[in-house]
Amino acid sequence: MNQSDKKYLKDLLSRDPRLAVEKLKDHLVPMPKMLDKATEIEAQQESLMGEAISQGERENRQSELNDSILQLIEEVAIDEMEPGSQIIGHPKYQWILFELIALGLASVGGMLALIVNKQYIPALVILGVLLGVAFIFGKSVMTYLKNQQTIRDRGKKYYANLEAFPTRAKVLIEGDSWFNDHHGKDITDYLSEHYNVYSFAETGSKMRGILRDSDFRKLVAHEKPQVILLSAGGKELFEEYFKEIIKATASGDDFFTPYYTAFKRDVSQLYEETLEDFASKSEKVIISGYDYVVYKQGAVHSLLTKRGFSDPNAVKTKLIDDLNESISALAAQYPNVHYVDLRGTLASSQMWHDELHPNAEGFSKIAEKFKAKIEG
Repeated sequence: MNQSDKKYLKDLLSRDPRLAVEKLKDHLVPMPKMLDKATEIEAQQESLMGEAISQGERENRQSELNDSILQLIEEVAIDEMEPGSQIIGHPKYQWILFELIALGLASVGGMLALIVNKQYIPALVILGVLLGVAFIFGKSVMTYLKNQQTIRDRGKKYYANLEAFPTRAKVLIEGDSWFNDHHGKDITDYLSEHYNVYSFAETGSKMRGILRDSDFRKLVAHEKPQVILLSAGGKELFEEYFKEIIKATASGDDFFTPYYTAFKRDVSQLYEETLEDFASKSEKVIISGYDYVVYKQGAVHSLLTKRGFSDPNAVKTKLIDDLNESISALAAQYPNVHYVDLRGTLASSQMWHDELHPNAEGFSKIAEKFKAKIEG
């Protein structure tokens, strides 16, 4: 489905919702689960036509169905872009950088003007606000800017390599810090030595952002890669939701709260929706979990120790196993989706930069596993 198709369906939806669903289904044939959703909406439309209800109720129900149709239209990846167009990172980030610099200069200028006029208290207030903002948001802003600069640089290198090495396989990557590590060479860097690689991976990226990145989907549709590589879940497992899924007090082998069951279900659903789409967009889709965490220090290890777990690594191992088993089972449902098992690759703590991230040597060993799967 291209941009024109989407625009046509949206316009048609406002005029004839039933025909819009019929036309939408034609585009969803390669995506059975989404096709089932459209068929279900179509059945609800037919049922609504025969119900003896007020006109107001009918319009409200139809409006709800239209919202569902619109959501389906938006979820379908765009299959083509303007001829000759190229996506190189997220160029908007440069404007954000300029705005931050301008804001900082304006604030400093205002503070200096106040000092010149001997208004010291307001100047101190401005200074305090600046320091507070820098303390609260500084790390996040710098991570964001670094991510976007890396994506942009890798985009330029990718398009340069397409000309220099036209016979190399195209590999497009979406993932987290294991593919965009700010401390040194990562998996993307090592794979780029053998393939034309473009990575949209970002340090600190969440699973939903990774697996539903519309810009990455556009890139896939435009570049038609031989290989798509996806990896997600670490941010949620060991940072964002870690405190909620681990019991407040250790209790034998029962590590997790009921929230963990819902979390695992959401992970499977997100991956399933993504694979449903990408499986038809590339010759090979590769997904992976993570290796076992062997580093015995850091925030995760400390929290588990404080909560009374005698063997914190057993908890971390269970989390890693569950994620790997879940995505491995999903990969088995598609003939061109391949799962890479990274567990046991980095058994030595000497190959880890910190509790959750390998160092350059560790990433090199992991990259070899991906290379073997790409070649296999």
